[in-house]
Amino acid sequence: MSVQAKAATRVDWRRHALRMLALWAFALLAYSNSFRAGFVFDNDRAILRDSRVHAATSENLHLILNEEYWYKTTATLLYRPLTTFSYLLDYAIFGNGPHPAGYHWVNFALHALNIALVYLLGLLLFQETRLKEHLALALAAVWGLHPILTESVTNIVGRADLLAGCGGTGFVEQVGNLRRVGNPMPLSNWREWRSRRRRCHASRSRKWSCLPNCYCAGPGGRAWNRVRWDEKRGQSHGV
Repeated sequence: MSVQAKAATRVDWRRHALRMLALWAFALLAYSNSFRAGFVFDNDRAILRDSRVHAATSENLHLILNEEYWYKTTATLLYRPLTTFSYLLDYAIFGNGPHPAGYHWVNFALHALNIALVYLLGLLLFQETRLKEHLALALAAVWGLHPILTESVTNIVGRADLLAGCGGTGFVEQVGNLRRVGNPMPLSNWREWRSRRRRCHASRSRKWSCLPNCYCAGPGGRAWNRVRWDEKRGQSHGV
């Protein structure tokens, strides 16, 4: 690669990085007043009253992987081990304990990651237009600041939706990249993904929380196809 090409690449990435920093700053300004919110509604049940997240032990990890989300409180068969494990990281590893500010910062970090993923997705969707960067920026700005995502970001247990957003946008981007390089997803993977999507619609849990489960059936998630949590638990569940 020539010196001019390397310099152009650096300038491009700096321009994208500055846009991301600006979006993150506006999003932080919009959500910063929520960092003072306590463990309201389901947060108390899912974090303060769930003994599995209070200590990083092998027993608690086993319970997180094998028990439902509402541990010893409500029998719903809702299975979200990744979300519960993130509470364990917050409470026991990061040392946030019963102090909610740290949990809100983790939620905002996930939201910031989703903003960046949506921006990259916009660049992929609008790659054949002259205004692709401006359209991608607008798309990411709507995602980052639209009030429809307020509960997911400000409510600590809304983290399940934020994690689902990571899986969903990552899945779409992988499919788009494969189609761009002329390597479409194998038919067997499409069938697996469609099958899981139908089970998600039939599940009692929210559809968005099922997206990562569908993502695992796509490219990049093929190794996870051997781990059938939904078959083990009897139905599809979220993160």
